[in-house]
Amino acid sequence: MSPPAIAKLNDENYTEWIISIQALLTRKGLWEIASNPVSDTRPLGSENSRAVKNWREKNNLARAEIILNIEPAQYGHTSGTYAYEVWEELRRIHQARGFGTRMALLRNFWRMAKRPDQPMTSWIADVRRAARTLDEIDAPIEDEHTILVLTNGLPDAYSQVIISLD
Repeated sequence: MSPPAIAKLNDENYTEWIISIQALLTRKGLWEIASNPVSDTRPLGSENSRAVKNWREKNNLARAEIILNIEPAQYGHTSGTYAYEVWEELRRIHQARGFGTRMALLRNFWRMAKRPDQPMTSWIADVRRAARTLDEIDAPIEDEHTILVLTNGLPDAYSQVIISLD
């Protein structure tokens, strides 16, 4: 049975993509190489030592997995020799952290509303995804604020449930 495919990174799905690619790299024993600086993961020794050759092989595999799971439009961000460099460049490009970004994401978070045709599980996932995105850019959302957005975004038909929670 072949492993499940993950959606390739594009300009709009970074938050979801990092979860999938981290799981893929973890399953393959490559996450440590991709997520830590070379100085922390490369063993000491000569270029021909077994440990360094094994590390180089893992680095190449991790870098390849990252590149194989991005859209061609993202290739310009993969010039680094090391998996960690590629990972960090993609993070830098896709994870804006400026004041304007935080304010826009916070405004969107507080204005979220469940669509009439949206299943409850999808609504909860959307709110949790928005909270996680804010957390990733150093604008953490407390659990009670997430609950407020979840309940405030529900239509009037849920008012009795909300009153019970209050």
